[in-house]
Amino acid sequence: MAKGEGGEQYSNASLLNKPVSSDGIKLARKHEHRNRLSICNKLSYAIGGAPYQITGCALGFFLQIYLLDVAQLDPFYASIILFVGRAWDAVTDPTVGFLVSRSPWTRFGRMLPWILLSTPLAVLSYFLIWYVPPFEDGKVIWYLFFYCLFQTLQT
Repeated sequence: MAKGEGGEQYSNASLLNKPVSSDGIKLARKHEHRNRLSICNKLSYAIGGAPYQITGCALGFFLQIYLLDVAQLDPFYASIILFVGRAWDAVTDPTVGFLVSRSPWTRFGRMLPWILLSTPLAVLSYFLIWYVPPFEDGKVIWYLFFYCLFQTLQT
């Protein structure tokens, strides 16, 4: 709309409406506290996000060293496992997001059934990533499978 045709509902003066003292100095209003989170809520969010961050850091920092030094994999295969696992995560993130958004609401919400189902399996797959299987021939498949499974379940 062109200027003056009714597209502007409010003037700019109402956006800058701050109280002014008698000497012309603008006074700051006290901050409203109704939209702030309590310390308990902040700690709850931090505690809930800690396992995700800890496992991500451990995998990011130590998985390649573990695959090379402890599992004794060839560097080529260790790189393939890490690359395919991250590429797999790039595919599963939107896929799982789509599936969660299409799932029906429960009395606990949409996410809680997914979280309750995936958490024990994610813990198991995380521990199996750090386990050296007793066979040599299928180690690459073992680590690739459990790394991709963990990435999927952690999503």
